[in-house]
Amino acid sequence: MSNQRKSSHSSCEHVLVEVCRFIHEYIGVLEDKVSENTALQKDLGLEGDDAGEFMVAYAEKFSVDLDDFNFSEYFDMEGGFNPIYFVYLLDLFPLITL
Repeated sequence: MSNQRKSSHSSCEHVLVEVCRFIHEYIGVLEDKVSENTALQKDLGLEGDDAGEFMVAYAEKFSVDLDDFNFSEYFDMEGGFNPIYFVYLLDLFPLITL
């Protein structure tokens, strides 16, 4: 393997470790429960406003732009529809940017 490929592979592993550590620390699950195959909602039960707050913290920590992130594709509402939470999500993830 070339040095460039080794460096790229090592960099990806470092990012994966950092993301897994962030999930572990933010959600409070055991480190061995978090991997690149972990589904935040299905495996860790993250949904609703907890998921929204997690995504905002994730975006801030890793400088991720959430403008095009469709929250409802990845997370369900917790405990049914809450119109106030819907307005909160629209503020976090606007449908139209001016």
